[in-house]
Amino acid sequence: MAEDVAPLLCLGESDLSDVLGELEAPEPFVFSRRWDRLGGRLGAMINAAAVADAIGTDFRFVWPRGADAEVNQPSQIFEDAFLDRHEISEEDLLRRSLLQFDARKTVEEMRTELLDRNRAVALGIGEMFKVLCFQGEDRAAASSRYRLAFEAIGWSRRAREIIAFFAALGRQTRYHAIHFRGGDIVTGEWRQFMAYEKYVPLPYVKRAIRTLSGSARTSILVMSDSPAAVAYLRDCFPQVQTPSEFYPAYASLSEVEQALADIMLLANSRSIVGPKRSAFSHVAANIGGVDFVQTDEFAPVGGEARMLAGWIDRQPPKVTRSSWLRPFLARDVCWHVDVFGDQLRRKRRLALARAAVRLDPDFAAALARQAREAALLGRIREAKTAAKRAYLIAQHATRHDDPLLDALSAWISARCLALVGGRIPPTVRRLRSLEEKLDVCRKLRTHQMRRADIIEQLDFQLKAAAWLATPKPRAGVPVPMAPRGSIAMGLAGYRSEERFDPVLIGLMRITRHMARALHAADSPPRRRSIRAQS
Repeated sequence: MAEDVAPLLCLGESDLSDVLGELEAPEPFVFSRRWDRLGGRLGAMINAAAVADAIGTDFRFVWPRGADAEVNQPSQIFEDAFLDRHEISEEDLLRRSLLQFDARKTVEEMRTELLDRNRAVALGIGEMFKVLCFQGEDRAAASSRYRLAFEAIGWSRRAREIIAFFAALGRQTRYHAIHFRGGDIVTGEWRQFMAYEKYVPLPYVKRAIRTLSGSARTSILVMSDSPAAVAYLRDCFPQVQTPSEFYPAYASLSEVEQALADIMLLANSRSIVGPKRSAFSHVAANIGGVDFVQTDEFAPVGGEARMLAGWIDRQPPKVTRSSWLRPFLARDVCWHVDVFGDQLRRKRRLALARAAVRLDPDFAAALARQAREAALLGRIREAKTAAKRAYLIAQHATRHDDPLLDALSAWISARCLALVGGRIPPTVRRLRSLEEKLDVCRKLRTHQMRRADIIEQLDFQLKAAAWLATPKPRAGVPVPMAPRGSIAMGLAGYRSEERFDPVLIGLMRITRHMARALHAADSPPRRRSIRAQS
């Protein structure tokens, strides 16, 4: 111990400060940390490695273990030496100041900020969709660095075989690829809400296949987590192919190895078509330098709503109860209500919501939509029943709180409209119960929904209901002010909004309805003109 300290005693004050600074501030690094499946994790990891290379520092990653069992064993795709060198735990970040990547800064500015020796820092990277560029950097150079970072990853033996197979194949096999999500978000653990960043209606998928294939019947690779949907599309289009037809050993791979093979298949295609915010599709496009196109963009311009409505109306009145298509149709119907709702009359929206519930009776999102539309039409009993069913189902959604917020918001809105319409008496107990439900909403953690904006709408609706239910005169009781926020609606909103939230849009319709009721109640009665009196 004395021998270790002795050299420090010989140093001057400034030298000692430098040494202690080095001891207290460990080497900085760039890291990624995501809880998604392979596409999201890999996209952020490659970005982190590429940024670290540009700055001239080391790269690390956190690989959380959780409910998605297929990604809980990173050793299936990464070699041990790579994991030993680069994987860290959450605890390794606790004593560091965490910085965020800033695209407005040059690489020199980011380097200066990160390599500050006076504190322990780490630069976190969460971007999984696009290739990160520094201010003033050529995008082609950033893309090249991204691909080099991917190639430098220490892959497991099996992963190297997968990547080498497609490297040898090159672009000899010319095919277009379509990524269609229809497993966990339709029939699995994420099924109780409308996953707008992932789900695209089936008729748009079919239109994309027909357009890309053309008269030459070009091969179309369909990548989907729904075997039933793939079988249906193959029946419709003989040119549709599956991953096992391109990679002979596909069936023998583990789930995470299959995911890597899927990414390489997409990266080798002529173009990738998929949902707007699929990390899986985007990371493949970035690796392969392939164009990515949203599936809905293949619908005829200006005829998107008509195309979806025609698909819904053409279905047989009674789709067999065991049919795999029923839950897909239910989501297609909800998609139509949510995206094109402003083009529909209220009665039509309610009829469609009821149809979605008939197709998938345990679909909480469809029940919540039925509740909101029924409440707007004054069908309070139907609204309350649907909202209660949605709430009971959503309570069992374990992966995220979006279904519960959707159901609770429908519950609160329906009862607020019932109070305003005099359908139920405005007792203190009822108002307090709604306040308690709103407090529950405030504590929820959502995946896609814009919780803060939704809370603002519900808070106004509750205050408006209490004000309108107060017996006249209301002297000294201020009129609640409606929220002034806005959101892009319709297809343009779906395409432009990072988090398209139809629940918020539905609540805004109810808010406008209640704001009109407030205005009418607060305005003095109009006097009849002399001519009218005579």
